[in-house]
Amino acid sequence: LSNMPESFPEHGGFESLFLSSCGIELVEDGAFLPLRSLRTLDLAGNRLQAVPRRLPPGLDTLRLHDNRIDGVRPPDLAGLRSLRVLELHGNRIAALDPAAFVPLASLASLRLDGNAIEALGSTALPLPRLVTLKLDGNRLASLPASFFGAARSLRSVGLAHNRLRRFPAGLPASAETLALEGNQIRAIRRADVAHLARLREL
Repeated sequence: LSNMPESFPEHGGFESLFLSSCGIELVEDGAFLPLRSLRTLDLAGNRLQAVPRRLPPGLDTLRLHDNRIDGVRPPDLAGLRSLRVLELHGNRIAALDPAAFVPLASLASLRLDGNAIEALGSTALPLPRLVTLKLDGNRLASLPASFFGAARSLRSVGLAHNRLRRFPAGLPASAETLALEGNQIRAIRRADVAHLARLREL
């Protein structure tokens, strides 16, 4: 199975659809829209080069890890206001545009680990309900101080095995766990962690 059909028949009762490791290379825009009750869509381990567009608006969990996706663009996630879990780890993403995540008002968990991300853009990640963010195993040498500005609910941040030389600035006071092993950080100043009163694991 290399290509998904342009649309599914009307089967509104499906809540979960598992299509991992099927060799899928392309999903036509809107192919899953007839599945109005769909909450979980698993397309992991395929050969997708782009995020499928026009997905059912009631989707809660979207698994796209271990594909060949090279980026996330603003139109890709339009309409997914109910999405809580997005898994994009193990792809080929080289740069991150925070604007692409604006529609995800309910997102709580975002996995972007194991990509090739070198830059995060200069604007804040617009995810006020985000609790878990994994960026481990990328190529980040620095983080914009504004990047975490809107992530007021963030508790777990994974930045291990990157190329960071300084302790990341702008971490939210809500952070409880922070993974930084495997970087090139040589010093942590008191000022770096003074506002992180809830931090339990570093």
